Amino acid sequence: MRATLDWSYSLLDPDQQRLFTLLGAFRGGATLEAVETVAEAGDEIATGNVLGILHELAEHSLVRVRGDRLDLLEPVAQYARSLLVGERAARIGRAHARVYLGLAEQAAAGYERADQVEWLERIEEEEANILVAVERSLDAGDAPTAARITWFMWLYWWMRGQFTIGRRLAEQCLATELPPWERSRVNLAGATMTYAAGDHAAAAAYWAEADLVAEGQDDPEVRSKARAGTGLAALADGDLDTAEGRFRAALDFALQDRGSPWMASLVHVWLGTVHLLRGEPAAAIPEIERGLRLARSRGDRLATYVALYNLSQAALALADYQLARQRVEEGIVLSRETRDLANLAYFVETLAVIESKEDNHVRVATLLGAATGLRETVGADVYAYYLPDVSLRDTAQQAARTALGDDAYNEAVTAGRSLDPSAAPELA
Repeated sequence: MRATLDWSYSLLDPDQQRLFTLLGAFRGGATLEAVETVAEAGDEIATGNVLGILHELAEHSLVRVRGDRLDLLEPVAQYARSLLVGERAARIGRAHARVYLGLAEQAAAGYERADQVEWLERIEEEEANILVAVERSLDAGDAPTAARITWFMWLYWWMRGQFTIGRRLAEQCLATELPPWERSRVNLAGATMTYAAGDHAAAAAYWAEADLVAEGQDDPEVRSKARAGTGLAALADGDLDTAEGRFRAALDFALQDRGSPWMASLVHVWLGTVHLLRGEPAAAIPEIERGLRLARSRGDRLATYVALYNLSQAALALADYQLARQRVEEGIVLSRETRDLANLAYFVETLAVIESKEDNHVRVATLLGAATGLRETVGADVYAYYLPDVSLRDTAQQAARTALGDDAYNEAVTAGRSLDPSAAPELA
């Protein structure tokens, strides 16, 4: 294979050889725009010449063009990478990292708006390039670039259940010297990833460190997120008064100039959660609805379904099962659009509780099985700040088992658990 590729490479002219080896910097393919930008920024080939050379490489069967993306077969990509060495590799690597830092930053803003789904899909296509940009930047001693990409990626990893990757990269970045802007935000990223994985003590430490770094930097965005995070840690410990105080401080920071309107919507929901845990569902509803209105005003699905889930729990507490169903069904649709399987599991489980009120015991068992399967796919609960009344689930589970008998109940659970994650929402 190597001899064949050596022969094919020898047939290329110098510009073709330069572009071919430059393509070795990418992983999982790339858009024409990305290749053109890296080629020009790396002082390789003028933007206007790239497309023509790519077509020539395709004629040599070295490049595949599919829609608006191009890629190399893996053996060919490995060969191209083997030829990209020395200072040239470093220069092109820096250009590649700048391109994907810019893309990750654009996407991070998009995750909080109506084009959330489009950005999630775009980043999924480029995930391999983004990961290699982080790793290459760390290897090259450019920790600030690695840290910035890691920060911009955290919400993507959260919604895709990839917190192990996020935590590893955050820890690697924090092991280096970083300026305050980057250090505070990578601490936030590390906090969310460890929290999603269920390590709440580590998350609290990261949030506290982020708050400390940001305190001297007049950085209300970080302070709002760090204070909210420490509020979530207090919530997990059952310290409702401390949680409420921290959430209110977070809200003050979030509403300042350069704060975080996105965080403001979530903090309103979490203040509602405090009311729910105090046994005050009627008081929880207006607080959560404030968060819901803010989320809807931005077209933000994630903050919207976080609010909807908590409103479904308030409706259950008030025995308004029709309203609870409406909240859950909308949340399932939105979770499906973002492919947030961890969140979907909570909605499916809540739907089982609602179905139990109508004695739909087979559906109860199937839904509970589907929720278990979704959580197994993700590997963690992730949304640890969802604190439903588990006695409602346990009662529904026991009623279904009693009505169906052990064999039929277990059969329905197994059927739900074995559903493909993409099929689970159809149960609604």
